[in-house]
Amino acid sequence: MKRWIIPLFLIIGSTVIVCLSLIRRELPFQEMIVFDDSIAIINARDWYPDNISISISSSNDITAEKLHYAKNGVCIYHKKQNDDRIRIKIERNDLKGRILYKKKIVTLDSKKQTDKYIVLVGASVGAGWHFDKLSERRHIASNIVFGFRPHYFFDKTEIIDKLIAIPAPVYGVIIKECSAYFPHDVKKNINLVNEWIIKLQNNNILPVLATVIPVTEHQDQLSPGKMSSLILYNDLIKSLASTKKLPLLDLEKALRINNKNRHLRNKFAQKDGTHLTPAGYVALDNMMAKKSKHLFEIEE
Repeated sequence: MKRWIIPLFLIIGSTVIVCLSLIRRELPFQEMIVFDDSIAIINARDWYPDNISISISSSNDITAEKLHYAKNGVCIYHKKQNDDRIRIKIERNDLKGRILYKKKIVTLDSKKQTDKYIVLVGASVGAGWHFDKLSERRHIASNIVFGFRPHYFFDKTEIIDKLIAIPAPVYGVIIKECSAYFPHDVKKNINLVNEWIIKLQNNNILPVLATVIPVTEHQDQLSPGKMSSLILYNDLIKSLASTKKLPLLDLEKALRINNKNRHLRNKFAQKDGTHLTPAGYVALDNMMAKKSKHLFEIEE
């Protein structure tokens, strides 16, 4: 073999490794809830459940236990008596997944339990907010887990039913709708929201109502009836929250021009006049940082 071939292979190999490290993404959609006697690992979007491997080991027992998701998208690890620091490794086990995604490695204190699991149900704006990373960005509380469930239709019944059924107690569900669903039958919308409130409360889950993020003035002109329908819905949602004494996330207020001009501020809007810029998501983060402790009764 010629002398230059081995160095060439090394260069190519190093280049491939560097390129992979640049393109590989964080493993998404994994939420972890710590209970007194167990840990729940939740595949929040039922994302490639058959192509994900989970291994768990303790600082007192380095032998890794191999686990998998159940059909409901939840993996339960039952703590052992001598567990202290628990190391969880989650990875894609298929070739494509190994190339595109990094391993997710998390170390948890088995003695420190999750106090509240709060899930936002929404669509593209909710996804762009990366609500499940809120605690990491703002350090609201170390014992709070924020989750996200995407659903691209107004009717959230299917997702709410799934949240009620999972074997991990959900403290609160934030019901967030999108401006894309308006104009719409607002009376029908509010009746649906009332059904969700009753269903969640019957299962000891706190319903959290949210106003819809408005559109810009320009987008309003392009979509006649959208803003008037949306504002009527928001006013009824605020009234409903007040009547039923439920927490309210006033997303409209955080992003609108003012209380007389309730359109989305241009600086918070992308060119489509609907989706948010990074500045818009920062404004939502700021609102959550100020409101969360009161809304969800989070202790310092």
